[in-house]
Amino acid sequence: MPSLLSYRSAIHEFEDVLDTVKTEEKIAAASIHTLRASVEDSIRRRTAIKEVLDRLSVFIGSTDQPLLQKKPRGKRMLVVLTGDKGLVGGLYHNLITLVEDSKGKYDEICVVGAKGEQYLREEHIEIAHVFSSFDRIPDNGDADAITGYIFERFNTGDYAAVDIAYPQFHSLGNQQPAIVPFLPFVFAPEHAGEAEGFPIFDPDKKAVYGWFLERYVSSFFYQILLEYILSEFSARTVSMENAGQKTKEFLQHAKLTYFKVRRRLSTQKQLESFTAFHHSL
Repeated sequence: MPSLLSYRSAIHEFEDVLDTVKTEEKIAAASIHTLRASVEDSIRRRTAIKEVLDRLSVFIGSTDQPLLQKKPRGKRMLVVLTGDKGLVGGLYHNLITLVEDSKGKYDEICVVGAKGEQYLREEHIEIAHVFSSFDRIPDNGDADAITGYIFERFNTGDYAAVDIAYPQFHSLGNQQPAIVPFLPFVFAPEHAGEAEGFPIFDPDKKAVYGWFLERYVSSFFYQILLEYILSEFSARTVSMENAGQKTKEFLQHAKLTYFKVRRRLSTQKQLESFTAFHHSL
């Protein structure tokens, strides 16, 4: 039978686990508010860029921008977005299951994050390129580092289509794995009235339009990055809340057991002392 000391040690271990769980839950919950604000900022930024594109399209008309061009044939790339840490329930397992079911449609699979790399290799899925995840909330530069690779592969004709696999955020307790099309990008300018004035393009209107279009597509990808990290922190918050509840139950059970054993040992010692005293008379 375990000693009283072992029961006491178990209580301390459960208390340490509970402290860790509460800390992780607080960090994740606090990050959710920051991420939601970042998503709103990203939407405003993308809206502003689209207004510029709409204005330019009045003067340019239809363009032959590579990011918009549909190709009749070619290879397909899938970019899988995950993180580096666990404690998110089945969030990434569900995503990898979706990727595994869809892998036959793609010629190349790239992954963001250590968890995605780990799970894909466990399923013996070949990975063409691995991007590091983020130890903080990503910025536009982080998005550019990934889209730069994707744009180059798409623009040079290596690939005809690029899709993104990530856990879509629906609510704090609901994040669903999804695969969404990314390139060729679908962009429909909204012409509002007649063109007023004639802007000066430097170096030329196609280059200027192309630059703003890349900014717009990158901002779309950046919003996806924020959304998948929002899903990660949401899943971790819920997972840690559930883990905390379970840990409290284990801790309560360990304390009850400890007090029962201590009471039994105390009673046993009293009986032994009484018996020894009785025999000494």
